[in-house]
Amino acid sequence: MRVELITTGSELMLGFTINTHLSYIARQLARIGLRLDRQVTVADDRAEMRTAIAEALPRCDVLLITGGLGPTSDDFTRDVVAELLGRKLVRDEAVAAAIAERVRKRKLRLPESIYVQALVPVGAQVLPNRSGTAPGLAIDHEGKLVLLLPGPPRELKPMFEEYVLPVLETLCRSVPVRLPCIQGGRIARVHG
Repeated sequence: MRVELITTGSELMLGFTINTHLSYIARQLARIGLRLDRQVTVADDRAEMRTAIAEALPRCDVLLITGGLGPTSDDFTRDVVAELLGRKLVRDEAVAAAIAERVRKRKLRLPESIYVQALVPVGAQVLPNRSGTAPGLAIDHEGKLVLLLPGPPRELKPMFEEYVLPVLETLCRSVPVRLPCIQGGRIARVHG
């Protein structure tokens, strides 16, 4: 099974933020016997993101995309993915309610634009975000799994461990693949 990662964010490309997602996700995948086959980082640019996703999709079985799910003008990952996959974005009322509840509990005054995070591509499964407002998204597209995950590590890590790893472990067991067997943090043998 081929797994690729696209990390998004101009702050990563300008050196303002260190890309910790690469090492974290690669280690988590290795724990379950998967290898990250390729990683690309793109700036907050729709054309660059579209190109990176369009190039990765034919090559991989699982595409992980981190960042760009928030409410700001440079958060457009869900839009680009929906467009590329030919899926309409629809408001998920459960997500909107979860955002409203989080805002209410914290007694915050946030602009209505925060609810853009409740837009979900048709057919996507929502991955709840217990540490923030932007949900993750899982999309089965022509037999490939596309996972959109939030950028902040405090949001990404719990979501990855709670939702993504169990799905990938199940896929590993059901798909005959040739993977390195990781034992004690070392590649012990190759099985498949």
